Amino acid sequence: MSKAAVAEPARSATSRSQHGFRIGDWIPRSVNIWVRTMFLPVGYPDSVHSCYTAVHKWQFVETFLGSMVSVLCSEAMLESLGVGTAAAAGGAVAIQWMLKDGFGEIGKLLFIHYSAKSFDSHPKSWKMVGEAACLLGSTTQLSTILAPGYLFLPLASLGYCLRSIHFSIWNATHMTFTRNFANSGNVGDIVAKDDSQMSLAHLCGMVAGVSTLAISHSPWFLFASFFTLAPVHYYCTYKLVNAIQFEVFNEAKLGLVTREYVKSGQVMTMLEIQPKEIMFGEWANPKELIPKIVMTRPISKVPWLTFSHSHSLCPFTHALPVGWSLQGERYLLGFSARDQSVAVVLHIDAEADDILKAYLHAMKYHAEWSHRKPDMDNARHLEILAETYEWMGSNFDTFRTELDIKGWNCDVVFFMDSGHRAEWERRPDICANQGCAGSE
Repeated sequence: MSKAAVAEPARSATSRSQHGFRIGDWIPRSVNIWVRTMFLPVGYPDSVHSCYTAVHKWQFVETFLGSMVSVLCSEAMLESLGVGTAAAAGGAVAIQWMLKDGFGEIGKLLFIHYSAKSFDSHPKSWKMVGEAACLLGSTTQLSTILAPGYLFLPLASLGYCLRSIHFSIWNATHMTFTRNFANSGNVGDIVAKDDSQMSLAHLCGMVAGVSTLAISHSPWFLFASFFTLAPVHYYCTYKLVNAIQFEVFNEAKLGLVTREYVKSGQVMTMLEIQPKEIMFGEWANPKELIPKIVMTRPISKVPWLTFSHSHSLCPFTHALPVGWSLQGERYLLGFSARDQSVAVVLHIDAEADDILKAYLHAMKYHAEWSHRKPDMDNARHLEILAETYEWMGSNFDTFRTELDIKGWNCDVVFFMDSGHRAEWERRPDICANQGCAGSE
């Protein structure tokens, strides 16, 4: 056996103790290997983020309690329908059961339509909302046992809708979490191992739930059990969300970091930024007064300034003849004096670095505008846009390097993406001399 083969187990054992996971020496080695293969990502703990273990411990308990609650809800709805009695004869029970699922799915679709764009940028906040929806839906489903008959369908449908919303949020947010856990690009492996961990938690939860029902089937016992489990369930969710600490940018973090860099030339670390945040680090403290930067506005709604005397041109075309704004960049800026916001239009090919450039440029532009606004006109706005673009070009490489040094993950930037992108010819010689047509 090679020296490398002998040294590897010792390294893994040390890593396990550092990450809080250690299987007792009394467990046979074959069992140890089976457990790791079944429930832990390949290369654990080095192949995952440092907060993986803490998060998944709470996730296991949360899933266990959620399964117990599901058993209680199913029992309440079945009791409400009178399953097992003569009243349940025929297909009436099956029809009502399917209808409540159908109405619930419709409600879930409406929710996704209006909310999905912020799942990536605010996964922790949505995770808390999702679990609250789950518990509220469970309460509604439990209530069917107190109001059997004609109230079953509306109560059960509302409960299923809320719980379906929870499942949608869960799937979306946990995919975001998983991408950030995957230090080695091992997303598929982490998803599979998450599934195995949750299957075990579900099985344990169902056994515990059925054992609880063996004590009593009375409505008051079901409610007492539920209101004992629900606060513990939500507490586990809170601890899980607090344990998640990813060095990735959302709009709040990027706004705070770029504002500080424009002000002092320094890049803050994740620890330095935390006192300026609220709500699990996904929102900036209102006291910080971060300038309003709106990402991916539709071109038709961007308040471009009139840089041309030809008012027959569309607003988008007004901005394009400005050569400095298109010298190889994949973004454009627009400004609204009414609400003092800077709007960003991204090119269809824009990547993470382009978003960082756009945010840094927009923050510098807003800072300069704030200092000079009393005597501003369109011509002066154009000068400031050119000056701040030059500043961004001179400072971006340093800014980007400092982000890496301070431990930020710049591979992706999460924001409330409405999906609007634009496409324009990015050749500076054409744009500077004759303008370019743009289209969404």
